[in-house]
Amino acid sequence: MRISGTVHDMTRLAGLDSEWQQKKKNPGKEEREKADPMLEQYKEDLQRIRESRRMSEIETKLQAGSELTEEELQYLMRENPQRYRDALEIRQEKEAFKRQMKACRTKEDVEKLKVSRMGTLAAEADSIANNPNIPKSKKVELMDKLLRKTDSVNDVYINFIQSGGYAQLPERNEADLSTKETSGSAQPEDVTPKETEGRDPRNVTLKEEKAQNPEKAYEEKENDKETV
Repeated sequence: MRISGTVHDMTRLAGLDSEWQQKKKNPGKEEREKADPMLEQYKEDLQRIRESRRMSEIETKLQAGSELTEEELQYLMRENPQRYRDALEIRQEKEAFKRQMKACRTKEDVEKLKVSRMGTLAAEADSIANNPNIPKSKKVELMDKLLRKTDSVNDVYINFIQSGGYAQLPERNEADLSTKETSGSAQPEDVTPKETEGRDPRNVTLKEEKAQNPEKAYEEKENDKETV
């Protein structure tokens, strides 16, 4: 529907513009302007169609998650203040997410950041959808804004992982890896018989001796009971 309307407006604009240019070329245009009541209507229609086409182009860029120029933002601020505030909010959040991505020290941090941001947006969407106090039309508007925020997060993420800065990041933090390796190689407290093999018997502790010879440890335990 929007596409057909846009094509119709462009066709009409071309026809009106052609008529307007033809009138400008004819001599005595000032007198004809006064005599022709349709001329002012032509000019108003031309202006309306141009404004409509410009807003449609801006809306298309917003839906695609594309950046608006400063001139487009200023136009949006005049013509649709609420849409301007939404566009500005998304733009600021996108820039903040870019800075957060660049501050990541590892590729794992990048993935965690993206998952965290997506989780926050998903929680916002659930909150809106399940709120009975928000009218349906308002929910559609808010969901549309969340969708554009999600698109901007994906856009920043894809651009970053395709950059040279991401390629130079390590997979994980080296300190975390060394900690895992150390904890994985830690020896258990219990002494096994293998630990005393080949050692001087004089240097074997009582605990180690009992662990090496459980039968002897059992006999000593029984003797202790008899003594008592």
